[in-house]
Amino acid sequence: MSMTPSRRLVDSLTIADIAIDGRLFVVRCNHCRRTTYFLASDLATYYGPQTLINTLFNRCSQCGKREYMKVTHRLPDLDDDGALTIRRPKQIWRWTDEIYWQDGKPPSRGQFRPKR
Repeated sequence: MSMTPSRRLVDSLTIADIAIDGRLFVVRCNHCRRTTYFLASDLATYYGPQTLINTLFNRCSQCGKREYMKVTHRLPDLDDDGALTIRRPKQIWRWTDEIYWQDGKPPSRGQFRPKR
């Protein structure tokens, strides 16, 4: 018996199923080698929680190819904290790049002391 998950189960995943764990979407175009990261919770509020994953990213925004797109999801690592750039919604249909921080803000490095 095979250990791979059923194809029906994989095709029926919604954004809400992925956003429960605080996962990241990894969208990769293997033609132009562009990789973009999204928070699943951002996509759930933007597209709706019941949207199927396989209907989200059909075409690369840089090269326009469809057949090279791959969408996966993963949990953020401790190494991602402060080093990973994710796409966040700023306004309707406008996205910005931000650095990923686990608690949403950069760590405090002490108070600023002016030089004398």
